[in-house]
Amino acid sequence: MGLHIIHSGKWWRCMKWSLEKRFDRYHKLGQYAFGEKLGLRIVVPQQLIVEVGIDIANMINGGKSLQKFHDTVCPNRKPIRATFFIMIFASCHFVFAHLPNCDSISSISLAAAAMSLTLLHYCMGGFCI
Repeated sequence: MGLHIIHSGKWWRCMKWSLEKRFDRYHKLGQYAFGEKLGLRIVVPQQLIVEVGIDIANMINGGKSLQKFHDTVCPNRKPIRATFFIMIFASCHFVFAHLPNCDSISSISLAAAAMSLTLLHYCMGGFCI
């Protein structure tokens, strides 16, 4: 508990006295507050945990949305497990991540708009995940 209070005090002092210096990355702020090595050891694992959690939630949400879309479009078919839809969603993300320049690809913007409208339709209709 005492170490936490010491680090919190250092962090607050750093934020209070260095308002003229802007940090655009968390690891830079951590290095400034706790030192070069300790700052990275504190900040990077926390960022990694948050990023992995967000990625997992995104994959599950996208897979479940894809499954709901499939069940709506094809209601009489045999149900497919959610794991397969999550893998399909992840595969699409993998392909899109390796495209050379996403700024010049208008089909991705069109697909994102269609996905947003579809998700909005589900949420407004009470079919939200």
